[in-house]
Amino acid sequence: MAASHKPPLDPARVVRAAEYVRMSTDHQKYSILNQSALIHVFAETNHMEIVATYSDPGKSGLTLRSRPGLSRLLSDIVGGKVDFEVVLVYDVSRWGRFQDADESAHYEFLCRRAGIRVIYCAEQFGSDEQPLSSVLKALKRAMAGEFSRELSTKTALGKARVASMGFRTGGIPGYGLRRKVVFGSGKQGVFLSDGELKNLQSDRVTLVPGPAEEIAVVHRIYRDYVYLRKSERQIAANLNQEGLRFSGRNWTRWLVESILTNEKYIGVSVSGKTIRRLTSPAIYLPSEKWVRCEGAFEPLVSRELFEAVACVRQFNRRKLLCDEDLLEGLRGILRRKGTLSISLIRQEPAMPAVSTFANHFGSISGAYERLGFTMPTRRRFHDLDRALVQTKTDHIEQLLRSLNERGVRCSLHRNVIRFKSQLAIEVLMCRHQEPMAYGCSGWRIAHRRNSGSSHVLALRMALGNQSMQDFVLLPRSEISNLPPFLRANRDEHVAAFRHADLAQVYAAIVEIAQGF
Repeated sequence: MAASHKPPLDPARVVRAAEYVRMSTDHQKYSILNQSALIHVFAETNHMEIVATYSDPGKSGLTLRSRPGLSRLLSDIVGGKVDFEVVLVYDVSRWGRFQDADESAHYEFLCRRAGIRVIYCAEQFGSDEQPLSSVLKALKRAMAGEFSRELSTKTALGKARVASMGFRTGGIPGYGLRRKVVFGSGKQGVFLSDGELKNLQSDRVTLVPGPAEEIAVVHRIYRDYVYLRKSERQIAANLNQEGLRFSGRNWTRWLVESILTNEKYIGVSVSGKTIRRLTSPAIYLPSEKWVRCEGAFEPLVSRELFEAVACVRQFNRRKLLCDEDLLEGLRGILRRKGTLSISLIRQEPAMPAVSTFANHFGSISGAYERLGFTMPTRRRFHDLDRALVQTKTDHIEQLLRSLNERGVRCSLHRNVIRFKSQLAIEVLMCRHQEPMAYGCSGWRIAHRRNSGSSHVLALRMALGNQSMQDFVLLPRSEISNLPPFLRANRDEHVAAFRHADLAQVYAAIVEIAQGF
């Protein structure tokens, strides 16, 4: 369909117009109020009346997905729901800093095709539609995208330089530690609470020891693991039994493991483990490319004790590496208890995670078969239910830990991950159902309609429900477009929302969170 062409604006009549404003930084030049003020002056000068406002305050201009204001504007225009003839924008960069200049042009074309003009008030070409103006506009679009690329590179280099000096560039401090401001003179200032930012750009942030009771717990975790040979799961259970909490939450094996393995507890600053440019997914870098600074913080434990933990962990991994060692552990439980089950395995501090057996034998049932043990049918399904619940819990804990460690504040309530913004993600476990009436195996996404979530994260199990197949993260509004049963051999309905592992899920959530 060809774009419609309208005659030049008639100065003798009042033209109905809409304004679109966007601010992605705190720069005064691009504040919402400043943009709107200039647009109103332009409208009055050109006999226009602003009848609608679409805005994206504090939104990134890199993608349409993260900008509900522009999305609503385009939807209204394409759907013929508008009563204005012109869209007024401050300049080309406010329309968007899309990395593909053609994308920016495409969205403007959608408006023109519907008979709506887009005018950039602060640009020299304004409403001019001459060929030279098209060339200048294309150049401006490319410059807008290039600005974001250059800013991303400069920001990454600046963070790396600050990190190499031993200062923090983001993220939560961790249990037993607190953030503290360091002035430009080198003197330490005030403590920063969770989510609080430093006041001056020249200030830096460092880590200092926290409350004495938390430091005592950190020392206890290291001693229990090295000297008493307690497992992470057993240490977490003991702390929970005593009523101790980790930022208001129960302790888990993953939280204990993060304290045992994070070098900040011996005063070493480590950053730059991942690299992410603009809208691209995060890439995990090899350890030799990490930014490290020895002696950046006051250590909470000695290097000798930290290295002892590493030795114990390596010994435990080597000890349980072969199939026969795993089977011998199961034989010991069978001799003592007379039976085998997932709950009995988890009660044994020295036993590895159930997922380890699945990795070695294909499933926990495969390990039982190697021993000649047959599980009762009823218990088989009961154990499968418990295994699925535990798998879901483990993945949620890993995801929460990755998000919180990188400064994305979130919490879990009734299987919904909630963020400080309006973003809320309901986590679902989807069994891989055997072929029945549909003639093919697949999954059902049975979400709660009253969960109050904006998105759904479906953890889809592989056939046999012994291992994870993939992850589907999609807006709740998309669920109504899905068939009731997602067939494994026809997965095009969710292909755009599929993720192979938690690293990809984390990158997608971070990108979505930036748009809320």
